[in-house]
Amino acid sequence: MDNVQRAGAPSLHHNEAPDSRRLDTATATFRMLSDPTRLHILWLLAQEPSDVTSLVERTGASRTSVSQHLAKLRFSGLVTT
Repeated sequence: MDNVQRAGAPSLHHNEAPDSRRLDTATATFRMLSDPTRLHILWLLAQEPSDVTSLVERTGASRTSVSQHLAKLRFSGLVTT
């Protein structure tokens, strides 16, 4: 990967230490991503919009499980309806 910053892309390099709000937000986001089913759902949704039935079929998880994971992802702001 080159060192050229793309126009409009956020910088990952900061001279200042992150404040507690940013650390808490990052921790919550990584916690959401730590579950394999949630990560699989996010990957599938990044490919194309999907309904619960499609996500159940593609992840192999139960409908209840997928619905609960989607609720957590919506609450955290990682997905929308």
